[in-house]
Amino acid sequence: GKEQFYPGTENERMVAVAGPPPLVHRACCLLQDQIIDDPFLVNDSTGVNDMGPRQGQMMLAVSDRAASKIIGSRGAVVKDISSHFNIAISITPAKEVTVPDERVVTILGPSQNVFDALDPII
Repeated sequence: GKEQFYPGTENERMVAVAGPPPLVHRACCLLQDQIIDDPFLVNDSTGVNDMGPRQGQMMLAVSDRAASKIIGSRGAVVKDISSHFNIAISITPAKEVTVPDERVVTILGPSQNVFDALDPII
């Protein structure tokens, strides 16, 4: 319904995407393209971040185990992905989760960099 948002947020909705990694990657890019093309969503103040409108942001809900793999030993993997793709990645700390065994990965950067960074993350 209209009032159903991701737990712990006031305005974020989630789309569940499952399948082989290449198809999940493509689906995420297509969904993001739809957001970018919608003038209301791009200008919506809730979608504005340090880099401008929402087109520079993607949020993924992943399992705690997947988050640990994305972070890597002492943060090595997340640092490598961030520097390689010139993006910022933040992951909900384990002690701040609102859904058990689920963490939110937020990727910020130019849209194409965000799309490219999905490949090693997914």
